[in-house]
Amino acid sequence: MIRGPRLTDQPYIASTWARSMLGMHASQRHGTMRTGRQIGHVIDAVLDRPDTRALLCVKDFDHDYIVGYVLYAEGPAVPLVHWLYCRDHDSDGRPLRGQGVAAELLKRINVDRSKAVICTSTGPSSESMRGRYRASVHVPLTEFLTPGTPGK
Repeated sequence: MIRGPRLTDQPYIASTWARSMLGMHASQRHGTMRTGRQIGHVIDAVLDRPDTRALLCVKDFDHDYIVGYVLYAEGPAVPLVHWLYCRDHDSDGRPLRGQGVAAELLKRINVDRSKAVICTSTGPSSESMRGRYRASVHVPLTEFLTPGTPGK
């Protein structure tokens, strides 16, 4: 089931995003973001923006169990995706990735393979998305958040 975010979802979203970024090799992390504190500040800056939105995929019979989510910016003519996440497995060990969760979340925010999309994240998920969506472009998150650049 796809639903909008609840205030109680923010800690899970922030922590999984931070863990994913910290799990990347240091040379792959966003620009100068090398420590948990630096990553946390950037995540907070994105989550505090008035144009940041989230869409979540949850279990059908447990709407508190988040399977995956997409963080994006509302408003730009070209969809702008900050982070796309899907759990590897559910609590019973069943695989969740490869089941179309990410594709459905992207479809709900009007991202498809024939249209342009802007990605602000780096890492394996972002590279995979940009590989599948050929009209995508990468704008580093730190540039997006810098005053005077297109995202600010």
